[in-house]
Amino acid sequence: MSVVEQQGTTRPAVAHSLRFALTKFRPTTLPATLLTRSALLGRLEEGAGQRLTMVVGSAGAGKSVLLSSWAADGRPA
Repeated sequence: MSVVEQQGTTRPAVAHSLRFALTKFRPTTLPATLLTRSALLGRLEEGAGQRLTMVVGSAGAGKSVLLSSWAADGRPA
């Protein structure tokens, strides 16, 4: 286990990594102005039975919101 020194104290680096991981693997909150993207939701549904489905897009394209809305409809998160 790695150790981080900060201001004369020694603490495990695991706590910081765990906090980061928890925030990255939670569905995002859906906005009140959510536009349903039925074509994209349909494509996600087609890939649901596969071992891996990738969602690729530029930053701010709405990937997290799309997946969160898909999961909110009862799909696996």
